[in-house]
Amino acid sequence: MPYLLPIGPWHPALDEPVIFKLEIAGSRIEKVEIELGFNHRGVEGWLPQLLPHQMLPPLSQLCGKCSYANTLVGAMALEKLAGLTPPSRVCYLRTVTAELERAVSHLTNCAKVLRMLGLNLLGGRLEEEAEGVRQLLAATGNRVYDTFNLLGGTMRALQLPLEFQSAVERLRKNIYESVNQIIDNRQLERRTTNIGLISPVAADEYNLVGPIARACDLPDDLRRSEPYGAYGELEFRVITQRSGSLFARIAVRLLESLESLNIVTQALLMMPEGGLNDQLLPPLFPPNTEASALVESPRGALFCYAATDEKGKLARLKLRPPTLVNLPALALGLLGQEVDDAAALLVSFDYCFACGER
Repeated sequence: MPYLLPIGPWHPALDEPVIFKLEIAGSRIEKVEIELGFNHRGVEGWLPQLLPHQMLPPLSQLCGKCSYANTLVGAMALEKLAGLTPPSRVCYLRTVTAELERAVSHLTNCAKVLRMLGLNLLGGRLEEEAEGVRQLLAATGNRVYDTFNLLGGTMRALQLPLEFQSAVERLRKNIYESVNQIIDNRQLERRTTNIGLISPVAADEYNLVGPIARACDLPDDLRRSEPYGAYGELEFRVITQRSGSLFARIAVRLLESLESLNIVTQALLMMPEGGLNDQLLPPLFPPNTEASALVESPRGALFCYAATDEKGKLARLKLRPPTLVNLPALALGLLGQEVDDAAALLVSFDYCFACGER
């Protein structure tokens, strides 16, 4: 006889309060439902009450896992509204910080997946590597929440550039060894290759984005298809896997974290000279104007829409985080799976409900 297994609102597999309701028959998951609403703060409702220079800090504090991505996409949309063009040096600095945040996010998620599978030693090693990347992020002024971006520029340059570059290289070598050890782990591969499968056809039909889509052999990456910042001038690989399994999602994130550090190294070597914020921010935006921006956040395509009223005040700022787009993966990857695998599979989808509910 089927029974209901609730996971949440607080659970070791969850970073945020949310309830997953799993209907179990025998040992298999037959139905899954999600209950949201624990994280709603109404940020989009009160952002229009702020002045232009006050709008980025609230976006940075929506979430500690993708703080920089939220601020970056908001800055890009608002800069289009105001007619501001950030200097080339700023584009490179923003790219460096975005990739460091991506590496932290991916390594942290993979560490939690490994812990849910009982591989605590490997998970702990990845957590150490993620903390090392956070220490690099501290050179921007804050290791978790973004205090780096300004409209039209950045607040500061990276501190100690030569030491920073050598630290990136040392960390990249350490992470390379950890990633090789995990991907070559045959026990992990056997345990995760045939669970949580999402087919490329289903991923394409439901328009999944980010690492979940790339694990299904869909090369969906805005950094390549619609370059922004300095990405159009840098060389990098779009990481994909074919199986759409739990192992594929782990592999994509681990390899992307390495690729992120390769991008950081390139950007530091190619970074041009120039100012950080040499444009005057107007007190109001042009009236009756709208603009939008897209960035590839650690979880996929992050969209921002901004519009002004007839007086030039911000009338609307709307974010569409990738978590909302990727919710169908919940049913695609969980139905028919063993209940023992539920926690690891839920973590592997890497949902961010703080951004999703705002």
